[in-house]
Amino acid sequence: MSSIYRHLSDHLSELVETTLTDLEQSKCIAIEEEMDLQPLNLGMIASYYYINYTTIELFSLSLTSKTKIRGLLEIISSAAEYSELCIRHREENIIKALANKVPHKPTSASGTVKYNDPHVKAHVLLQAHLSRTQLPQELQQDTHIVLTKAIRLIQACVDVVSSSGWLAPAVAAMELAQMVTQAMWAKDSYLRQLPHADSDLLARAAEKLRGIGAPPGAPSPLGRRIKITNLRRSVHIDVNQKMNQAEEIMAAEYKGMDRDRQCRATVPDGSR
Repeated sequence: MSSIYRHLSDHLSELVETTLTDLEQSKCIAIEEEMDLQPLNLGMIASYYYINYTTIELFSLSLTSKTKIRGLLEIISSAAEYSELCIRHREENIIKALANKVPHKPTSASGTVKYNDPHVKAHVLLQAHLSRTQLPQELQQDTHIVLTKAIRLIQACVDVVSSSGWLAPAVAAMELAQMVTQAMWAKDSYLRQLPHADSDLLARAAEKLRGIGAPPGAPSPLGRRIKITNLRRSVHIDVNQKMNQAEEIMAAEYKGMDRDRQCRATVPDGSR
């Protein structure tokens, strides 16, 4: 019986030592005098966003002061969190077809892209989400899994590049987070967020906006609507409902800004 406990104790000791060594090599912790453990910046970022230590090491090694949206998409898709994304039978053919339609084609160091790689699938699904591409039901479920992890990964990227004092990639990462939230590329019209906003509707809306002197793609002012004819009644109802929600949010924000200004105006000079 004692031998079993000894082997179990040896196994646990080896497991702890291996884990600490991996964390130290990935610069998540520092080991002082072989006893004291100190968390490092990367370790605290990984812990805060609940991401794998190999992922935070990848971010640290891959992100640079010149990283842009394309690079961020590749780096985030390579995260360990996507390594177990399922690849169904013959699904690589669908992923390959989707990859031909996205703006940033997957690449590989070997020159041959493996479309049965879960990281390639995550890369393609992220772009399909931004392009609002219609996907089969199973891929929609996979996209949901990808998106639930994407925001945390992007926020971790923001912290990593900010720790290095790199403004441009930090702004790019925050822009990517906004793109993922809105399901649209930064170059797309703001009107794309409206229900049923296909290319025909956007073109007709842009024409109306030009007619009233607003730049194409600009949102209409608060309380001001543009009328697009020949739309189905259900489309009108959905669009108006969305616009009403947007106006309520904007009105609440304006009221909050007014209260803040009034509060600042009533604060005595000596207490500012």
